[in-house]
Amino acid sequence: MDFTSYPLLKPSYELLSKLFHKKYKRIEKEFKYLSDEIEKITKNPNENKKEITAKLIKLHNHSKLLQKKLNQTSQIEKKIIQRTKKRIEYLEQQSLSKEKMNEKKPKSKNEENEDIKKKRLLTSQMILDFLIREDILETAKLLSKTEGFEQLIDIEIFNDSKRITKSLQNHSIKESLQWCAENRSRLRKINSSFEFELRRQEFIELLRKEEKLKAIQYAKKFLAPFAENQMEKIKRVMGMLAFSSSYPNLPKRYQVLYSDERWNELVLQFQVENLRLYGLSKQSLFEIVLGAGLAAMKSLHCFKEDSKSINCPVCHPLCNILAKDLPINPHTNSCFVCRISGKITNSVLVLPNGNVYSYDALKKLEEQNNGFINDPRTHEKFEFSNLKKGYIV
Repeated sequence: MDFTSYPLLKPSYELLSKLFHKKYKRIEKEFKYLSDEIEKITKNPNENKKEITAKLIKLHNHSKLLQKKLNQTSQIEKKIIQRTKKRIEYLEQQSLSKEKMNEKKPKSKNEENEDIKKKRLLTSQMILDFLIREDILETAKLLSKTEGFEQLIDIEIFNDSKRITKSLQNHSIKESLQWCAENRSRLRKINSSFEFELRRQEFIELLRKEEKLKAIQYAKKFLAPFAENQMEKIKRVMGMLAFSSSYPNLPKRYQVLYSDERWNELVLQFQVENLRLYGLSKQSLFEIVLGAGLAAMKSLHCFKEDSKSINCPVCHPLCNILAKDLPINPHTNSCFVCRISGKITNSVLVLPNGNVYSYDALKKLEEQNNGFINDPRTHEKFEFSNLKKGYIV
């Protein structure tokens, strides 16, 4: 499985796993309830027949409702399975296309166009993933429809994320705690501290309202269970009980906890944890590939106005900004990119002023100017015969 297929298959598996466990727990809970109610009826055989009938009808209706909910879950599971099958078919086609693209035999014009089309589809897939993560959903839907990628979108994951993110931005943790309850076992597997951070924030909000007695009771009930792994943070937050939230000289370590920036931290932590649950990286595939590509082509010359290449993506103003903080790729072998043609070449000529250009580009200029060369950088004029051959080491 390569890096492009993993984000397509892992979320489907996690969604199915989540639905299965949720359905299993519901069946277990409802079966126990029905068994207990039937046992109560059998233990009272002398009870009024009308009351027994009413109870049995109630249990029958309850079981029908359960069946309806289970059928709804099954329909969702079928959709996910169907979507997964489509993705596997898509990935198989992509795999075959990659094998053909890597073949060294000469290709016809139609085969080259087909390769370009396949690469374009792969790029569209990565852009689609980026748009969904950035909550640009309308554009994502339009792109998926245009490229036929409807089966490649896990829109429900990001819709859920959007809903909970909005609630946290509104300083509400109710939806987030519900999400933690639904995914508790999976969050435990990835050693998530998100639920503790939510509980800690709720404790802080009680102190903000000066409800210290409630805060102490809350800490006993909800913070104490995390003592084994989070004792230092619990000690720190409990120290806030000694001060009023409006105290003028509140220590900085407590000012930070009262800050609204805490809510932004919770939003970021939730988004990361949500992606981890579905086996997705913090960065989208598009960002990872774009960063790797820019870093591979980046050089010091990309940031000097007088040495930028017209054909270098990193030299483009927009990409130049993106590549600013990326590492420079070390080149074991030197290469030369002509400033005139923008092409990589090893055949170069050196002008008397020291500037270097490709032989092919200078030859064309010489033919256009009757044996003379106009340096495009300094606008100096030289005879072609005065140029010297350069060597790249």
